[in-house]
Amino acid sequence: MGNSNSGLYLLLIKLSQKNKITVRSGKVFNMLPGFYIYIGSAKKNLSQRLKRHASKYKKLFWHIDFLLEKSELLSEFIIKDEKNECRLAERISNMDGALPVKGFGCSDCKCESHLYYFREKPGKIEY
Repeated sequence: MGNSNSGLYLLLIKLSQKNKITVRSGKVFNMLPGFYIYIGSAKKNLSQRLKRHASKYKKLFWHIDFLLEKSELLSEFIIKDEKNECRLAERISNMDGALPVKGFGCSDCKCESHLYYFREKPGKIEY
């Protein structure tokens, strides 16, 4: 039986203006205004992870922390029917208008990205 406080999630984020996001490694991401979908996972403590993402007061650690510092978290979705974060990222990448933010949030896998940009707010999130 799996951990009921684990799983995959999506964050829908709005960035109001163009921004340069510099992550802990020093890598810089040039972010356009618009909407972003981030694909994340938690092997344990999923509810705490989502609370942490929503908090404005935290030590900046993951790539997503640096983006959330300068943007608005609109909503979060827990994904029960998918176990593979990379497969979920691939499905999000196939949504109309999705553009990858290359190298964002995927330093521990071979994916192009775990963050996708949308100029317009995505309608139904198709995962």
